[in-house]
Amino acid sequence: MNDVRPLFQALGRKIGMLDKTCIVANGIDISISQSHILYEIMQREAISIQQISNILDLDITTCSRQVQSLVNGGMLQKQPDRNDRRVSIVTLTDNGKEVALHIDNKIQTFYQQVFDSMTSFEQEMVMQALRLLNDKFEQLHRPCEPLD
Repeated sequence: MNDVRPLFQALGRKIGMLDKTCIVANGIDISISQSHILYEIMQREAISIQQISNILDLDITTCSRQVQSLVNGGMLQKQPDRNDRRVSIVTLTDNGKEVALHIDNKIQTFYQQVFDSMTSFEQEMVMQALRLLNDKFEQLHRPCEPLD
């Protein structure tokens, strides 16, 4: 199992580079955090900033700044929650939907190309392994212990 970390490091870099190359939409530069925020809102249509912060494991202040930047860029709309005016609910604008779909399509196309280069058996094996790995991460998610 000594070769696990280098594999994760390499995969993380490759996915990070994919994010960086796929997040320019219609000449608009979007940060990786902002693209993740757009994606999460696209999945749910309306969501609170606190929920986004929790899902993406972002500090609430950082998340609020990124959301405000997207609001200022015309990609998000922010409104107070009907039941609790202290809570802000964000939704995609038409422009935000277009940008989010553009980014998602580029990333999905790349992943499809990767999977198309595999046999159906390999595809199923990879998907099973990814589901298992994701489940185990969910079960064991805790920060690294500080070094003594």
